[in-house]
Amino acid sequence: MQPWPRLLLPVGLYQGAFPDIEDDGAGERHEVRVADHMLELNGTQFACWRAPDGTAGTAELPELRERGLVIDVAPEEDAAVVFAHGWRITPLLLGLGHSRLVPDHFGIGLPGLERVTVTPLTYEVWVRSAVSPSLWAACASLTDFGVLAMIDVTDPAAVLRTVLLELPGLLAASAAALEPAW
Repeated sequence: MQPWPRLLLPVGLYQGAFPDIEDDGAGERHEVRVADHMLELNGTQFACWRAPDGTAGTAELPELRERGLVIDVAPEEDAAVVFAHGWRITPLLLGLGHSRLVPDHFGIGLPGLERVTVTPLTYEVWVRSAVSPSLWAACASLTDFGVLAMIDVTDPAAVLRTVLLELPGLLAASAAALEPAW
């Protein structure tokens, strides 16, 4: 069985880049919506928010954590389950069905543009997340109904582990946003 991943994840839904009127329109600011709050980021903060794993602007991480724009998930089951109860993923792109790029995986993107591929289990959770109040509820929905004859999963924590391993890729491809649970 795969270990629980340690995750550092961006929170919120990216709304876009806008001219920075305080900089005579020369620069730009980025807006991210978290629940019902719009938060502004400068370019360095935005780069760090998009890749909080340390590939850009790590000096910005403490401020992003404080503002609720980045969340840590410890690599243990109890912490992951608490996280899954408090957060949900919101699908942002289209489910494309079986991937043309990776056999036995499913594609997510736009017609003719596969942005990310995921396992069938993660795909099902991603689809169900649109109507699930939390990531945990989406994971549990698979085990509740004995869905997916091709996958033998009866434990929501096992489903969650698989999804967490692929969640950074979903977020990086803008296929989903991480938002507070309902």
